[in-house]
Amino acid sequence: MSNIAREHQQTIQESWDRCRDFGLSPNSHPEIIRLNDTDRRDSQDKAKELLSATQDQVLPYYENILVNSNSLVLLADREGNLLTRWGRPDFLGQMDNLLFESGTSWREQYNGTNAVGTALQTGDAVSVGKDEHFLIANRYMMASAAPIFDSERDLVGVLNVSSDAYLPTEHVNGMVRVMTQAVENQLIISTFKDHCFLFLFNTSSDNIDSQWSGILAFDESGKSLLRTDERLINRL
Repeated sequence: MSNIAREHQQTIQESWDRCRDFGLSPNSHPEIIRLNDTDRRDSQDKAKELLSATQDQVLPYYENILVNSNSLVLLADREGNLLTRWGRPDFLGQMDNLLFESGTSWREQYNGTNAVGTALQTGDAVSVGKDEHFLIANRYMMASAAPIFDSERDLVGVLNVSSDAYLPTEHVNGMVRVMTQAVENQLIISTFKDHCFLFLFNTSSDNIDSQWSGILAFDESGKSLLRTDERLINRL
């Protein structure tokens, strides 16, 4: 077993252990915990930049993939409450559809092991296969999710792709990571574009202006105001 596979197995096992500590059993039903209308509007208002960056700047690049697959893109806030969704919900039943409504919590204590809740808990990208969901009721879908951080490296949300179809795990994981970095880049650009110099870098000049390029921000004195993207440095 590779180190990556071992780490993934450990992540899922630790999540299942947390679920048992929460008093859940595999036969438990997902608990629909939803924000009231006032709190839901407040959550969406606080996440306006996150919503705009995702919907207007990133998702259009993945429209063809979403149109041609039975999948959903979910965006949750920093508390694990669903902000909105995009894509085809054909695989959802009437009860399942409630889980995918705006304002519904995807934390592990309510919904067991799931990509959104587990990514929120661990602070790292995670994939959850059908049978890796703690609750049997959720084992009709597979999902990958990654946390989204702002320019201060504060957690602002979680991006998730869910599907009931067979999709190569590595492909979905890679897509989610790239989409997440693209959203983070848009948040960085929005924060610094009006008062800083932005320096973009990548592994090749052919993709220097891609959505997943690394970004450095400098003020007029040359002082760096933004830490280099460590994920890109690891690929250089």
